[in-house]
Amino acid sequence: MSNFVAAQRDRFKHPLFRSEKLCRLAAWDWIVAHAVWRREGLRTDIAGKTVLLKRGQLSYSVRYLADAWKWSKSSVDRFLARLETETMIETDTGTGQLIITVCNYDKYQDSEETTGTATEPPTGTAAGQQRDSSGTNKNKDNQENKERERDARDENEAWIMEEGQAYLIAFGSSESQARAITSDWLKTYPAKQVFDAMKQAQACGAMSPPAYVAKVLRNGQYSNLHTFPAGRQKARNDADNSGIEAIRARRAALREEA
Repeated sequence: MSNFVAAQRDRFKHPLFRSEKLCRLAAWDWIVAHAVWRREGLRTDIAGKTVLLKRGQLSYSVRYLADAWKWSKSSVDRFLARLETETMIETDTGTGQLIITVCNYDKYQDSEETTGTATEPPTGTAAGQQRDSSGTNKNKDNQENKERERDARDENEAWIMEEGQAYLIAFGSSESQARAITSDWLKTYPAKQVFDAMKQAQACGAMSPPAYVAKVLRNGQYSNLHTFPAGRQKARNDADNSGIEAIRARRAALREEA
């Protein structure tokens, strides 16, 4: 395969680009860059189940893609539908979370390999390189797992940001105030602890959620009764009387108008 360029998969996280809204071309490039490249695939946790993602596949929620691309969720849905219409991707939600398969991934991602007719076993430097490649593969495996773990943390934090903002807005905070407060919590405490503190505040009907959540976080009074992130879908379905769902719908409508 010729007429292509090699590019680092982490380029989207460079400080120069990570705050930028992606165009459709960059969003497509993002999808290809985040697909599993290993021929044996990659085992990952999706909704509490171990799933084998094949080469050319990736799995992220629409919510995460919207946050990563700086798009609205409806824009992400439309773009993915268009890509599927153009037979550039295939999608599946049977695992409980969106799995995207990049069509013709091998056709465009396989680099040319030098072939020959030598039949003698490798010796000297060649043998050393062969042994080194085994260690390199292990390092790549570890790096891949670390990237997946980091992406999962990023997705959890993106979800907490939205939930936290909607919850605080329901109790009178402005959107900018809610964003700043939730961001400060996530900078200081793990996402799971922030999630737990928020659910405690909702459960007891706290009249001043920011003060209550801050107290729980500061004193370490976690109940550990709220699973995260496996319980995210249940948490979304357990809409209470705080108006969070209505506020989220209103914010989505405003994003659509924009």
